[in-house]
Amino acid sequence: MKKHKYLILYWIILIMEGAIGCQKGVMDDKPNTNIVVPSSIDDIQKILDNTAVLNNYPLSLRQLGADEYYFTFSGWQKLIRSSEKNAHIWAKDIYNGERNIPDWNDGFKGIYYANVALESLNNIPTGRIGTDWNRLKGSALFYRAYHYFNLLLTFTLPFDKKTASTDLGLPIRAKADINEIIQRSSIQQTYNFILNDLKGAIELLPTTIDPLYQNRPSKVACFALLSRIYLSIFDYENAENYADKTLGIYNTLIDYNSLSTSTFRPFSNNNPELLLWGISNGYSSMNNGQIQLNTNIDTLLIKLYEPNDLRKGVYFNKNSFGDYNIKSGYQGTYLQPFAGIATDEIYLIKSECLARRRETLLSLNMLNTLLEKRYKSGTFVRITATTPEEALSKILLERRKELVWRGLRWLDLRRLNKEGANITIQRMLNGEIFTLSPNSLRYAFPIPEDEIALSGIEQNSR
Repeated sequence: MKKHKYLILYWIILIMEGAIGCQKGVMDDKPNTNIVVPSSIDDIQKILDNTAVLNNYPLSLRQLGADEYYFTFSGWQKLIRSSEKNAHIWAKDIYNGERNIPDWNDGFKGIYYANVALESLNNIPTGRIGTDWNRLKGSALFYRAYHYFNLLLTFTLPFDKKTASTDLGLPIRAKADINEIIQRSSIQQTYNFILNDLKGAIELLPTTIDPLYQNRPSKVACFALLSRIYLSIFDYENAENYADKTLGIYNTLIDYNSLSTSTFRPFSNNNPELLLWGISNGYSSMNNGQIQLNTNIDTLLIKLYEPNDLRKGVYFNKNSFGDYNIKSGYQGTYLQPFAGIATDEIYLIKSECLARRRETLLSLNMLNTLLEKRYKSGTFVRITATTPEEALSKILLERRKELVWRGLRWLDLRRLNKEGANITIQRMLNGEIFTLSPNSLRYAFPIPEDEIALSGIEQNSR
């Protein structure tokens, strides 16, 4: 009866919110208001097609904390929420009593919806289990894993093999019971849970991406996410293995010569590099319309782009003051940061892994395959290197230039500093300097105060 109660509660919430589609073909119809309990494949599909929840992967805090852009002092002062201001300067207490933190709440909301879908599927008679049932179970497992991984990147310390079994991870919620109080697991346990979900999803999901439903997970998206996760925990063998599996199925790259550098929205909603559509719909100040008014792209980042590199014009807009702002990105017409997965990232993971196993020529061949699509036709000069170390340095530089405004820079700062990159970030606001040191405890944002009060879970050290 308890499970039944929560399913009814969930469906009431879903009816009120409506299932919001991300693009044509995703969800043109809202749920039938006569439905009370999800009891059919169609009902569960509607749960998992709620892109406002399942394809909303919060990354605002780590975007605010990274080094891709900076607020002007007046822009920083205009931020409405204390958590936004304080996250940008890595304050010890970023919330100041503020409640309902999107990066935490939206992540666990996605996990809750995935758990509701999984429990609903288990209630469908076994005689009706088939291809659609398997696909939906695989999708729910994928969504749960992806939301947990995004939460890990924001609210836990970077992975360290020596301490992963004792470092604080996340509360692992494998059921939809919202009243159950669960304490934090270790980082290793949380990663194990994520990896088990994804490996289970692989066996159930369709191999290819449905072009009308780029929000829906596929086997190739699962491979790509596994490649990203293994990269984050320094397992380069598995990161490369899953990059190979991804590119073996889908390896399309856009020729940036086909994109406009003058428009604010160079990419279409059905971007052919997408392996999974996703946005981050947390703080309103993070959308590309608002952020243009109050921020500038880091000048050191802008200087990395060569004159014939089309990414500068595709990614950024030069304003009337001569500074650069971010444009709408891979998510097409949407203003929120792209939080999905795309093929260019997988080319870079494959290239990096090759360099790390000292395959210098192969690593640069992979990198150059990508970069040829990013420069004005006839101007690209292939990247060369004489040592694996030099190749790796150039690959990581291109990774920074390519993957902007996706929340991935925070992942890279965390993992590269663990390997000795010694990257320090500084801000200056009204003459005051704020510093984030390599491997600082502040690479794990604090758990929201209302969660601590409700569940009593242990807070992060800052």
